[in-house]
Amino acid sequence: MRTQGGGYLSRVRAYFTSASLLGLSPVVLSLATLFSIPLLIRGVGDELWLSIAVGQSVGELCRATVIWSWNSIGLTRSAPMSRPARLRYYFESLRPRLIVLALVIPIAVAACFLIPLSSPVAAILSALTGAVYGLSGAWVLIGSDRPILLLLIDSIPRALSILVGAVIAGSVGVVWVFGLVTVLGSCMAVLGPYSRLRREARALDVDVRLASFRVSLAHLREGLPVVGAALLNVGRISFAVIVSPILNAALAPAVALGDKFLRWANTGMTPLMQSLQVRVSRGSGDLQARALRGIVAAWLVGGTLGLGTIVVIPLASGPVSAGTMSLGLDVAVPLGLVVTLYFAAGITGNSVMVLLGRIRALFWGAVGSGIVLVVAFVLLYSAFGVPGAFWALACSEGTLAIYQMWVVWAGFRRLRAEANARREVNE
Repeated sequence: MRTQGGGYLSRVRAYFTSASLLGLSPVVLSLATLFSIPLLIRGVGDELWLSIAVGQSVGELCRATVIWSWNSIGLTRSAPMSRPARLRYYFESLRPRLIVLALVIPIAVAACFLIPLSSPVAAILSALTGAVYGLSGAWVLIGSDRPILLLLIDSIPRALSILVGAVIAGSVGVVWVFGLVTVLGSCMAVLGPYSRLRREARALDVDVRLASFRVSLAHLREGLPVVGAALLNVGRISFAVIVSPILNAALAPAVALGDKFLRWANTGMTPLMQSLQVRVSRGSGDLQARALRGIVAAWLVGGTLGLGTIVVIPLASGPVSAGTMSLGLDVAVPLGLVVTLYFAAGITGNSVMVLLGRIRALFWGAVGSGIVLVVAFVLLYSAFGVPGAFWALACSEGTLAIYQMWVVWAGFRRLRAEANARREVNE
C-alpha cells in the first residue's frame, strides 16, 4: 500500500510541479492584462475600451482558427515524440496555418466593422493580435516540457506589449495605439520560438521544411473536426462580448468586464489543463485507468478554480475597472460554474476523447452546446441583463460536459467489450 500511495503522491507532486512552471507564463500575461485595463479605462473611457475588448474576443476566434488543431491534438501527439520528430511536426504546421491566416484576416476586419463600436480600428488591431498569435510555437514548447523557454520567448514579449501599449494609449488618449503595439508583441512571440527551434533543428541535423501545398491541405482536412470544435468552444466564451453590444450596448461594458475575469481564469488554468493533458497521454497504466485519473483530477481542480473565481470577482471588479463597474455574486456564481465546467470539459474532450478516437464527437458536442448558448443568451440576457449572459454560458458548458461524459463512458464500454473478445479468442 505504501508503494501505491507513494506512487500516487509522486504523480500529484509531478503534476503540480509541471503545472506550476507552466503557470509562470499565464500569470505574467494575466498580470499584464490586469494592470492594463484600469490604465485604458482611465485614459480612453469604458466605451473605447469596449472596442478593444470586442476586438480581443474576435481575435480569440481568429487565433483558434489559425492554430487549427495543433494546440489540442497536436499537443497530445507531440508530447511523446522524439525531439527531431517534434521539430519536423512543428515546421510542417506552419504553411497550413499561414494559409488559414490569409483567409481569416479579411473576415476579422469585416466583423469588427459590422459590430457597432466606438473605434472599429482599435477592434481590428486587437483582432489581428490574436490572429497572428495563431502561428505560435507555444504548443511545441509545452509538449516538450520547456516552461522557462516558453516564458522567455513567448509570454514576456506579449506581456510587455500589453503593458507598453496600455501606458502609451492611456497617456495620449489614442485607443488604437494599444492594438498596434500588441500586434508587434504577437509577431515577436511567433518569431522567437521559430528562430529558436530552427537553430535546434540545424544543431541536430534535422531536415525540416515547410509542408507542400498538398500536404498542407491534408493536415487541414485531418484537423477540421477538431478545429471546428475548438472554434465553437472559443466562440462560446467570446459570444457574450461580441453580441452584447448589438442587443444592449449600455450593459456591454459590464459583460466585457465579466468576460475578462473568465479569460483570466482560463489563462490561469490553461497550464494546469495542458500539464494534465500531457500526463494522461504519457501516463502509466491502461487507457481507461489514465482517462479516469484525468477526469477525476479535472473535476477536482476545476471545482477549486471555480470557487476561487466566485470569491475574487466581487472583490476585484471595482478596482480593475477603475471604479466604474462592480460585479456581485449574481455574476460571480455563474462565472465560477463556467470555469469548473470549462476545465472538466477541456480535459475530457482534448485529452480523453482524442485518445479514445472520438474526435468527431468533439465537434458535435460543440455544435449542440453552441445552439444552447444562442437560445439561452437571447432569452436570459434580455430578461436578466449581465447575470443572464453568464447563466446562458453556464447552461451551454453544462450541456457540453454532460455530452462528453456520455461519449467517454460509451468509449469505455467499447474498450471493455474489445478486451473481453480478445480474451475469449485467446482462451
